[in-house]
This record gives sequence, C-alpha cells and structure tokens, in this order.
Amino acid sequence: MTTPIYFSKRITADEVPASKFAINYLLVKLVSACNINCDYCYWFRDPDVLAGRLTMSNEVTKALAEKLQEHLTQHSIPRFEILFHGGEPLLFPKRRFLRLCETLKRIGTDCGTEISFSLTTNGTLIDDEWCALFCALNVAVTLSYDGPSHDKHRVQKDGGGTAASTVRGMRHLAKFGLSFGCLSVGDAAADPVEYYLHMKQLGIRHFDVLLPDASWTNSNVASIAPFLTGLFDHWYDHAESDGVSIRTFSAIIRGLLGLNTEVESYGYGPIITTTLLPSGALEPLDVLRSNGGGFTQTAVNILEHPLQSIRSDPNWLAIAYQSTDLCKKCKECRYSESCGGGFFPHRWSGTSFKNESRYCSDLQAIYDHIWNRIDEAYCFSQHAT
Repeated sequence: MTTPIYFSKRITADEVPASKFAINYLLVKLVSACNINCDYCYWFRDPDVLAGRLTMSNEVTKALAEKLQEHLTQHSIPRFEILFHGGEPLLFPKRRFLRLCETLKRIGTDCGTEISFSLTTNGTLIDDEWCALFCALNVAVTLSYDGPSHDKHRVQKDGGGTAASTVRGMRHLAKFGLSFGCLSVGDAAADPVEYYLHMKQLGIRHFDVLLPDASWTNSNVASIAPFLTGLFDHWYDHAESDGVSIRTFSAIIRGLLGLNTEVESYGYGPIITTTLLPSGALEPLDVLRSNGGGFTQTAVNILEHPLQSIRSDPNWLAIAYQSTDLCKKCKECRYSESCGGGFFPHRWSGTSFKNESRYCSDLQAIYDHIWNRIDEAYCFSQHAT
C-alpha cells in the first residue's frame, strides 16, 4: 500500500492520539448500489464503488459479527453505534437484515455492550414490513429529503422525481409511530422560509442541512450563505414554539460557545470514522470518495483483520492526521476551533487537503451571522436582568 498522494510523510499511530481509542462507531455499507439517481451523490462520483461487490455477502456479515465480538470483548466498550448505509441500504434483503441485527444485538448483550442501530435511506422503499423491522430492532431512521428542492436533484433512473415516494415512506413511519430525522442538501436557490415551512408542514421536526459536496476541483460553486443565514433567522425566531431542531445550527452554536460540535462537518477534530464496504474492506469516511483518487483504499479487510487494525493503516492515519493539520489561513481565522477548517472533503485541491474549505467565505458569513444573533440575545438578556 502506497502512502496517499496528498501526504508524503508516513504517519504513525503515535502521531494520531485518536487512533489509540477503541472504535465505538461503524458505518456499514450494506449495499453499494442505489435505486435512484441523485445528480450530486458523493458516493457515485467514484465509479469504483460499482466495480466491486454490490451487496454484502453472508461471509462478510459473519465476519462482522465475529470481529465485533472480539473487539467488544477486548476493549470492554459500554456503547457501540452502527449506522447502516449505502447506496440504498433497503435494497438489502429484509430477512438477512433481521438476522444480522439480531446477531449483533445478542453479541452486545453477551459482551455487556449497548449496541444501537441507525439507518439512512432515501425512503422510497419503506413499507410496512420495513417499519415492523425498525420497531422490533429499535432502528433510528433518517431520510434523505431536500424539501421543496427534492425533485430538482433526487430523481429516478428515468429522470422522474422521487419526492412523492419519499413522503410516502414518511407516512409509513408515522403509521407505526416511528419518529425520524431528515438529511437535506442545501439549495442555494431555494427560499429559506418556504423550505422551513415545507418541512414543518410535513411534520419533520428534526433535520440537518448539508453543504453540497464541492472542493477546489469544482468551479462555479454557488454561495450557500444567503440560504443558510435566512433559514437560521427563521428557525432561531420560531424554534421554541415550533419544536423544530436543525442539527447544523445547533452544531455551529455549540462550536461558537466552545463546546464539542458532535458532528464531523463543523468543529476542529480528526476524521476517525471507519466505513465497512460490502466487500469487507475497511476504509475511512465514505464521503471522501467524492474526491476520487483511490486514497480511501486501505490494506485492511474484516475477513482477515481485527476491527481495530484499521487505525494502524497508513492511509487511515494520514487522513486522520491531515484533517486536523489546518492551513495558515484557517489557523489564523477567529473561527479556527469552532469551524475547524470546514468539512474535510471540501478542502481538497486535487493534490492536497491543506487548504481552506471551498465554502470558506460562506462559512465566515454564516458564523458571523449566527454569532451576532446569539450575542444580541445574550446582551438583551443581560440588559433585561
């Protein structure tokens, strides 16, 4: 395995303190393929994702169970989170999903570990059978839904929209009393108030708004700041009465207050996510596939290696190290800690990650705006008392 092209220095585990901690979160790609064709999907920007195994085999799920049991036994982990992902994870057979989750839950019980399941889906395949499984297995569900802009980007293979199918999936979840969150990709051209009211009308009370994936290899990236600052203002003025939480803004506020943002997209800290592919390969954060280059590939496979061994792989270590090695502009920025250089994949230049975010000017405008709003509220409350 060669060292990554963007980082020539060989990194050791001693230089990445986070590598010494036991893995307690795993992103599991049950399926590489998808049933719809989103035009901005980071996963399919790398054509290699369809070159390998498309659905996780029985051999790999068995190895996952065995290696997880070894891992939990060795490290005495009180809580372990598994996020099922894709492609579209609901293309995975239901009976196999049930068996896998029951096996993993049983391992958790035997090891004294609380194992939690979450799943991110486009929602179009949700039916009563899936909802019954989510209830029985206590799976937390997040749907990918872009509000009024949904059909602009998230389309069927024939080009038709998918919003109606995703909303139908929401209705199935609601029928079973299952709460859910939503992940939205922000649309710079959208009306922020219309977006907020649309989500509220559908009964969506918890969602996250992501920046469209872009790096310095992309030209003509639209400014997202006007949309996000407008959305923040409406949310900030109505959140308490509406009971709506937007994780993006909560994370930014936490960072501005010197707290852990609790997300990978904002805040200073290493990228330490481990992704399990259908082939059994273990890799770093899956979103890095959007930058191509093959540098997410490691020499570690769950069929042959312990789960923790990924944290000794030179490519995994280089990404964890580089994610906190900020460029000069970021180090000197007043939001260095709270922003952390922006989302790591957005710093890619084609040869290096040691750059400011492709959205740097937007992030500065967003952070300035939010800081001014919460500072005004603090000054008002102090004056009132």
